[in-house]
Amino acid sequence: MTTERELEIWQRVAGLAQSTSHDVHHIKRVQAFADGLGRALGVDTDLVRVAAILHDLGRGDEQRRHGLRSIEASSELATAVLQHINMSSEAKQAVLDAINSHDQPDLSPKTVAGRILKDADFLAGFGAWGILRIAMWYGETGRRVDQVLQAMTEGMERRLRSLEFQVSRDTASRELLVARQFRRELERPVQVGTDSHAGFYCVIEGISGVGKTSVAEAVIAALAKRATLHLMVEEPSEKYRRLRELIDGPARDNVAVRRSLLVADRAEQVQRLIVPALHDGKTVIAVRSYLSTAVYQSTDGASAYRIMLDHDWMPRCDLLVVLDAEVNTALSRIQGRKKKPGDFETREHLQSHRELYKELASAFPARAREVVDASAPLEDVTSRILSLIDQEWARR
Repeated sequence: MTTERELEIWQRVAGLAQSTSHDVHHIKRVQAFADGLGRALGVDTDLVRVAAILHDLGRGDEQRRHGLRSIEASSELATAVLQHINMSSEAKQAVLDAINSHDQPDLSPKTVAGRILKDADFLAGFGAWGILRIAMWYGETGRRVDQVLQAMTEGMERRLRSLEFQVSRDTASRELLVARQFRRELERPVQVGTDSHAGFYCVIEGISGVGKTSVAEAVIAALAKRATLHLMVEEPSEKYRRLRELIDGPARDNVAVRRSLLVADRAEQVQRLIVPALHDGKTVIAVRSYLSTAVYQSTDGASAYRIMLDHDWMPRCDLLVVLDAEVNTALSRIQGRKKKPGDFETREHLQSHRELYKELASAFPARAREVVDASAPLEDVTSRILSLIDQEWARR
C-alpha cells in the first residue's frame, strides 16, 4: 500500500527526467518484490519502498546513465529529494546506503535494506518483464541485438548467482526459464504452416450450459442427411473419466493431474480418431478441444497461453465455433438438468470462464472463428453452424 510519504516522494520526482525503461512500471515491480522478500524474511520494507522510488533516477542522466556513475547520479538526486521529506537522518541515510549498493552484482550490501533492494531490483529484471526492460534499455543506449541476447542469458545468470537470499534465487530460477525459452524461440528456424488435410475439422466450444453436445449432435444429424462423411468426438472421453477414478485422494482434483490426463486423453483421441478421419476426408465435429483445457485448467493468463502453445502438435482447426449465452441462461439450463451441477457450474465460474473464452478464442489457431448466440433455438444455431461449415469448405 502506498503511504503518504511515498506519495510525496512521487510528487517530488515527477518533474525529473527518467529513463523510459526504468519508469513507474519498474519501480512498482521492485516494490512488489521488496514486499514479498520482506514477508518471507520477516523484515519491514518501508524504507526499501522509498529507496525503490529513487534508486534509478540517475538513469535519466545521459552523461551518467551507466554503472557506478549512474548510481552516483541517483544518489545525488535522491539526496536532493529527501531533503524535503519528513524522515529521520538515520532513515534517510539507510535509503541512500541501499541505493549506493543496489546495482552491483559483485558487491554484497552491508544492510538488510540494501540487500533487499538489490535482490528486488535484480528480480524485476528477470522473466518477461526483464526481457522487455533489457530490450528497451539497450535500445535507449544504442546497443545491438546480440548484446540484448547476451544480457538475457549470461547477464541474467550472473545476476541470479549474485542474489543475496535463497528465496530470491528460488524465485529467479523460474523466471530465468522464461528468458531461456524466449531466446530459444528466437533461434527457431522460420516455419511456414503446411498443415493440411482432406477433411474438415470443426471445434465447438463454450461455457457449461450453452448446449455444446446437443448442437454437435444436431449438426452431425444434418450432415448424415446430406450423406456427408462425418465423425463426432467429445472431450473428455470415458477413458479420461476411468483413469481419473483410479487416482485416490486429493490428487484426483489436482490441477496438474487433471491437465495431464486431459492432454493424454486428447492425444489418444487425435491419433486414433481425428487424424484418420481427416485423412479420409470426413467432417469432424469436436465438442471441446484444448481451448477448454486452457480455460478450465489454467491458473492464470500466462498458463492459459502456455497450454495453447503446448498443443502445436494438434491438427489445424478449420472452424472454431464458440457458443455464447448470458450466464443467467446457462445457469437456467444447468439447473434444469437431472444431474447435480459440477464444481465449475456456479455463477462466478461461468462469468469468469465466459470472459476467458472470449479472450483466448481470438488467439486460438483456427482458420476461421465465429461466436454464435447459443440462446437462439437449436434449429437456428444448427443452421448457422452448417452455413459456416459450407462457407469454409467453399473457401478451400
